[in-house]
Amino acid sequence: MRAKEFILEQKALRQTVKDAIPNANVLPGFKNQDMYKQYRMGIALASARAIKNGEVEFNSESAFGENMLVVARTAEEEQQLDMALSLMPNSGGRVKISTTKSEESLDTNSRSPVAPKPLIKRRS
Repeated sequence: MRAKEFILEQKALRQTVKDAIPNANVLPGFKNQDMYKQYRMGIALASARAIKNGEVEFNSESAFGENMLVVARTAEEEQQLDMALSLMPNSGGRVKISTTKSEESLDTNSRSPVAPKPLIKRRS
């Protein structure tokens, strides 16, 4: 069997496929190459009824939008990021959105809620 016999590129579905997949829809505003838009559409699909009922809120874009997020944990990684950005024309640079040092949030428990057991002396 030749590939052209089973690989068909066309603009419309064959009738046999239309019959097997009723109510199929193409969403022209969501290109396959834009995973972020597809992700946001998935969020919208998952939460549409809850939004309609006023149970949750929805924003069509997240706080970060389609922007790439990179974490540079060391000075060397930060330097590497700057060097990479200089290689990319029209990159827009970078904007630091967090602190340089990693610290626990004030509401994070750092002590165990279980009291330590006393040391048991065993006979030798």
